[in-house]
Amino acid sequence: MNVIEVEQLYSSKSPYFQKVWIKDTYKDSEGKVKTVKSKGVNKVQGGKMWCVVVKPDETVIHTGRTEGKQTIIWQRHEKNPQKVEYFKETVDTSLYEIIGYGYYDGDELNLSPRYWFYGKYSRQ
Repeated sequence: MNVIEVEQLYSSKSPYFQKVWIKDTYKDSEGKVKTVKSKGVNKVQGGKMWCVVVKPDETVIHTGRTEGKQTIIWQRHEKNPQKVEYFKETVDTSLYEIIGYGYYDGDELNLSPRYWFYGKYSRQ
């Protein structure tokens, strides 16, 4: 199991546009502490939901849909290189919970995902 510490700061500009700043801190395979800073937006545009995160080495784009009043499903499906991700985010007044999985280059889509993600965040 890999552990990552994540800090996220959100700033809502309207009901349809939100900025996010992300700081991920983790230990690499040699035990050295690494920090990665990213920024992005969540937005409703053209009748669709989008989550766009600009990382130092790539730009990640997920499309979204709601499931009830407090849950958003985010997904991406890229073929070359393969990146298939699914995240279910549930938010209430004090808690943000996310569960998801990912398939990446070389993973077989007919098998259970090799990578799973779970996070529980509290409002600060």
